[in-house]
Amino acid sequence: MSAWALTGGPEQVFKDTFAAWNKANPDNKFAVQYFANDSYKQKIRTSVGSGKGPTLIYSWAGGTLKDYVASKDVVDITDKIPTLTKRAIPSVLDVGKVDGKVYAVPINNSQPELIYYNKKLFKQAGVEVPKTWSDLLDAVKKFKAKGILPIALAGQSQWPELMWIEFLVDRVGGPDAFNKAFQQKKGAWSDPAFATAFAKLKELIDAGGFGDKFGSVVADNNADAALVYTDKAAMLLQGNWVYTTFTTDAKKWVDAGNLGWFAFPTVEGGVGDPSNVYGNPANYFSVSSKASKADQDQAAKFLDTYNLDDKACQELIEMGLVPAVQNIESKLEASKDKDFLLFT
Repeated sequence: MSAWALTGGPEQVFKDTFAAWNKANPDNKFAVQYFANDSYKQKIRTSVGSGKGPTLIYSWAGGTLKDYVASKDVVDITDKIPTLTKRAIPSVLDVGKVDGKVYAVPINNSQPELIYYNKKLFKQAGVEVPKTWSDLLDAVKKFKAKGILPIALAGQSQWPELMWIEFLVDRVGGPDAFNKAFQQKKGAWSDPAFATAFAKLKELIDAGGFGDKFGSVVADNNADAALVYTDKAAMLLQGNWVYTTFTTDAKKWVDAGNLGWFAFPTVEGGVGDPSNVYGNPANYFSVSSKASKADQDQAAKFLDTYNLDDKACQELIEMGLVPAVQNIESKLEASKDKDFLLFT
């Protein structure tokens, strides 16, 4: 059997979980390969389409999963995951369903997006945490005046740019505008919230919020986070998985109290709830329809019994990540990273 997953983030958790399964099931081992985000997305498209994908297919569910189901590339595992069904957060598990049947299951942490900030640079520039869009634009001016890059952005990877769009659309027009587009309703993209959001984003770009070199910054090597912990950039809008980058690549810097975080600001005149959060419910594994029936059954057994088990969940928490399972509040409270965990 085979599985593909991503490098970084909870990669070690995956390695430990597969190793535990392989030790207990020597006749049904997984061969696992790990890929950087962008290269994985390119490889998986052609591999699944040609029938040469892995037994366990890693994804973000959503539209991609619907395409897999429509093309009969993955199998229905609804009745094969009774243990995981009881453990997983229902709303997160639902994202892996198509027409009420489970075709993908969560495999790691919930992944909300937030703005990280460099407390040292904020103090140096005399900037308070922005609560509104005007506050953010004012902060940009102050950081630029000090020769500090206001916001790090991995523009070459493109997907980090979408975070700014989704949050701005929400803060301007509330969740309805975004949901209509997600549901592909006719005329959804004509909602005024989109035009206003793009105008706001252009305003930020023109103000120099991202500097003039963001198009060369890559997320796969965490270059955007590095700009923050090397004291070159003041802020970064990214997923909660980047917290592990800060705590591993810049542990002394974090331990010195330099890392902070806050929710995306409100937009004056907008109707969005400032507590609304965007991001990924989790990442997911599906079972390939091209695998043998025996391998399909073993893969489903792995997902039900080893995936997100107690050991894996504890490892995620120790990394500063919130597993996509129920009834772990006391473990979060006991964590050294509880401030971050409870915020996300």
